[in-house]
This record gives sequence, C-alpha cells and structure tokens, in this order.
Amino acid sequence: MVIPLADNPWGDRGFGVLDPAGVIVYCHKEIPPSDEFRQFIQRSPTDRRGA
Repeated sequence: MVIPLADNPWGDRGFGVLDPAGVIVYCHKEIPPSDEFRQFIQRSPTDRRGA
C-alpha cells in the first residue's frame, strides 16, 4: 500500500496500492462530501449521487 486508506473531504474514501509493474492503482468509493466542499460540487440532473 502506497496511499493509506482515507476519507477525503471532497467526497471519496480510497487507498492506493503499487502493482508489480510499478503502477499506482487507486481504489475509491464515493461518499458524501464535507459541508466545506459541498458548495463547489455540481451535479447533472441524471446523477444518482446527491450532494
């Protein structure tokens, strides 16, 4: 693991691992953003995730 698991205020929870070829693979899941970042997020009308 090269990027530890973290909840980021812009709305993602993720971590990064280094694969055998030397590429960082970032795995993430969307989570609700913090109130500080929520005001900057724009959504399309068809987006399933609400901010």
